[in-house]
Amino acid sequence: MNDTTAHSTQLGIVIPTFNRCALLRELLLEITSQAERLSNKPLIVIVNDGSTDDTANLNAQLHYPLHFVNGDGRWWFTRCADEGTRYAIEHGCNAIQIINDDSRIAPDFLQKTLDHILSAEKNFIFAPISLTFEKPHRVLFSGVKLKYFGLKRIRHTAAMTGYTPTSISIESDVLPGRGMTFSGELFNTVKGFNRHLVQYHSDEDFCLRAKQKNVHPVVHTDLVLYAHHLMTASGSSLRKASFKQLLRDLFRPQSRVYLPDRIRLIAKHQPMLIAPLLLIAHILLILRANFKG
Repeated sequence: MNDTTAHSTQLGIVIPTFNRCALLRELLLEITSQAERLSNKPLIVIVNDGSTDDTANLNAQLHYPLHFVNGDGRWWFTRCADEGTRYAIEHGCNAIQIINDDSRIAPDFLQKTLDHILSAEKNFIFAPISLTFEKPHRVLFSGVKLKYFGLKRIRHTAAMTGYTPTSISIESDVLPGRGMTFSGELFNTVKGFNRHLVQYHSDEDFCLRAKQKNVHPVVHTDLVLYAHHLMTASGSSLRKASFKQLLRDLFRPQSRVYLPDRIRLIAKHQPMLIAPLLLIAHILLILRANFKG
């Protein structure tokens, strides 16, 4: 690995986790192996949200220093990402990367991350292309454009399309939290993640607030991250819920279809005059997506 990054870049890698020690260890072995070959070592922050497995003992299993921030089991993704980012910035990091604990990374992932940071503007936000870890690799996310006040999402590549390696940069209205990388200054400018969005949509809200500051999200397709997709929201959505379960999920704060979160997003990012119509349309789209086919 050729370490060509500027000495002023201090990367903080923030990994929210809960009871996924085995998967997290595999990810950390990949990250630390790459980190050891860099002259400016990233700071790795594990945000342990009350795990009852062996997560707290991972420091003893790896030959690379891990920093731990401990939640109480009620932080969920958004507060974990927010607290971990604040910790990294307080410890001197000016670039932050959020990685999910069920992710895996390509062999050149950290070097490519630092290369893109070096070539970016002062404020930046980008993400890798997300692929299934299971082979043959298929595309989970490579950018999306929001149309009709966010009611329609046009993917750059259809979900689960077979993967062909490329090296391009794709403008995207929003990015997933998985692998999202941003400047510490941008984080401070937009005042962090919206903790009212407990588990889902805080990454989308973060990107939309970045765009309001004229910082445009980008997907770099030469930066490759893999996901055990059946453990993710996109994978779980393949398993349709019963109508009774869907109704419960609409009012469960940790659900990706939690209605108050939809209301918050619409109120913050869409014209108030049509907000009620947009909410009704979103509910209809949720019902359609859950029961079609």
